[in-house]
Amino acid sequence: MTSSRARSRRRALKGGGAQADAAATSPESGGEGLPEKANRAGLHHARRRGWYHPVSFWESLSIRPRFYSAVLVGSLAYGLLPDSLALAVRAAITWDLGGLTYLFLALRLDFTSDAAKIQKRAARRDDSRLVILTIILLAIAASFAAIMAVGLEAKLPETSAKEKMALAALALVTLIISWSVTQIAFALHYAHAFYRPDPGSDAGRGLEFPGCERPDYWDFLYFATSIGAASQTSDTLVKSHALRRLVTLHAVVSFFFNTAVLALTVNIAASLTG
Repeated sequence: MTSSRARSRRRALKGGGAQADAAATSPESGGEGLPEKANRAGLHHARRRGWYHPVSFWESLSIRPRFYSAVLVGSLAYGLLPDSLALAVRAAITWDLGGLTYLFLALRLDFTSDAAKIQKRAARRDDSRLVILTIILLAIAASFAAIMAVGLEAKLPETSAKEKMALAALALVTLIISWSVTQIAFALHYAHAFYRPDPGSDAGRGLEFPGCERPDYWDFLYFATSIGAASQTSDTLVKSHALRRLVTLHAVVSFFFNTAVLALTVNIAASLTG
């Protein structure tokens, strides 16, 4: 008798639990089911992964060879430069050498690829948005550091005319390298977002190039330089919400670079005529 009552109680508890689970996952209950919650959590994690890809150190080296090579070259250059140079000048030269390394590796490793190779590469690696943002901030900082170096050093009474010209040339080279690195970084990210969107994002195939269904890196560089030079998208159509946000960031960065160019021009004119 006791065992029969225990079995009945267990069946009742089991049935009640099943009904509770059904109510939790039922749309009529107004609640949110566990599968839906798990799916939303997965999408949230995927969106966060778009900003930072948590991988091991050695895997990160293979994923981002351009970035780490540029950091290594820049660090070595900074250590070898004489302490007699002004800090802003050392920072500008360090950035220039690191930026040239980044540009060389990008053109050598990436821009010789066709659409099939881009798609294969995008499936296994991409610079996260955090890396892209880091490169952009470094580019802007280096640009304004070079401008500050020109302005401050040129005003010193012991600075000769030749040194003023050298500082002006350094600032100009730094701006060109910074602008080029920014456009290359955005072009690579546009390409990888096009061929391999982040989970939970609508970035995949979010760009439409007239007469081109499988664009290569040069097509994405054309798109990036259009924004970088004129802050507009030219004839390329942006069809994705995620890429519109990235394009907006790109346009804002372009504004700062244009401002830097204007400030550099005024600084050079003032230093050479002062």
